[in-house]
Amino acid sequence: MNIISNYLKKHRKNEDLYIPRFHDFCFRKINPNHPGYIEDSTLMLKGMIIKQNKKSLEDKIKIEITQGKVIDISMKLCKLAKVIEESKYILKLHNNFDGEDSKGYQFSTWERVIYFLVNYFNRALDYQGILIESPNIYHGPDGSIDILWQTERYKLLISIPEEQEAPASFYGDDFKMNKIKGTFDTSIFNPGLLMLLSEL
Repeated sequence: MNIISNYLKKHRKNEDLYIPRFHDFCFRKINPNHPGYIEDSTLMLKGMIIKQNKKSLEDKIKIEITQGKVIDISMKLCKLAKVIEESKYILKLHNNFDGEDSKGYQFSTWERVIYFLVNYFNRALDYQGILIESPNIYHGPDGSIDILWQTERYKLLISIPEEQEAPASFYGDDFKMNKIKGTFDTSIFNPGLLMLLSEL
């Protein structure tokens, strides 16, 4: 029996549900016979929880936003979970973090980014059956946070401003003749944005 099976057996809460906690453990290659399997997934689940219901075989990753506040996403979105976990470095960037009087970053801005991504990815997967490529998340200018998708064929940059009521802006470029830019409300699902992401 492998190390994962031993861990689950030892920490199982009951016969139908078990919630093991992984800290500095690398979870590699889920059971290929179940729907959450992603062949090339290698995820450091530091501080995350893998939750599996044995009856449905539907794995969930619980991402901690604040203490006692978590969100669930499908294991199919494990790469997004990794990106979100890595983006928490932004929360440590306070005013003058670079010694050049740059503005620090608000938790509310980061939280807006995370809820936008999780809601959008879930909607695309559940209703359109589309698994969007995971982006990178960076600190941007003036307290904004940038979400960047970039491949050899296309680039899409979304900037989430610090002002909670202000719209997000986006810029897309296929490195040929086509460029697009605009603004949108992050609280509303935008099918046109999904078309752009499908190009990646």
